[in-house]
Amino acid sequence: MQVHARVFWLPKTGNTAEEYEDAFYPNRDGDYGGTQLRFAVADGASEGMLSGQWAQILVRAYCRAINTSQMPDLLARALPSWRDWKQHYLDLRERQGRPVMWFEEPGLEKGAFSTLLGLTLRDGDDPGWNATALGDSCMFQVRAGALVTAMPIDDAEAFGSRPFLIASNPARNNGLLERVHYATGDWQPGDRFYLMTDALAHWFVRECEAGATPWTAILAAEDPDAFDAWTATLKREHQIRNDDITLLCLEVAEDVP
Repeated sequence: MQVHARVFWLPKTGNTAEEYEDAFYPNRDGDYGGTQLRFAVADGASEGMLSGQWAQILVRAYCRAINTSQMPDLLARALPSWRDWKQHYLDLRERQGRPVMWFEEPGLEKGAFSTLLGLTLRDGDDPGWNATALGDSCMFQVRAGALVTAMPIDDAEAFGSRPFLIASNPARNNGLLERVHYATGDWQPGDRFYLMTDALAHWFVRECEAGATPWTAILAAEDPDAFDAWTATLKREHQIRNDDITLLCLEVAEDVP
């Protein structure tokens, strides 16, 4: 199985790249081959402190797992990485002469928060795909010009301002497992998968409900300059809100004779 991946990302208009709090993995465009390939996007929530880093840890935990996509196993990988990274962050602040201030301590105690959408493509004896999602980052599968799958949200009215989130503080994950969405399906050569965070996903679902084919607009914008101009137009026309934007485009290669 060969998959071509392209990723596009932008911080909120008016923010710097350092303030971008979404995450994606793998973190480069290119062709990926194997009998199991994993891809993920996540949206760090602004109500948490250091949520962008937590989102990065979550996508890596998903993509570097081998035999599981279950949330308890992913958290078992992610939480130790978070604790190590947080300690490194605190030590670095001390060495730089700017230790954590009293007003930052409640935020650190509360923790970081993020959505997660992970997709695994399988070939070999058990071909197909499975996806894991919590929150409003979404995956869409398109085949032969038609939408095959939308998950975990396929209703534009279901997008809201308070999605379910994964917390870096385990005490804040009560009820988390009941909110995780799992899905499975098949793939065919030529299928395209789109993984995206909520601002663009909301637009995508709304366009589908209106009878449009939003994947054609994405295909036309699959160039960095074109993507920047296209999303700027969507914001200017109030079709998407001003938020971090992440789009991971995957295409399963056609069979080679």
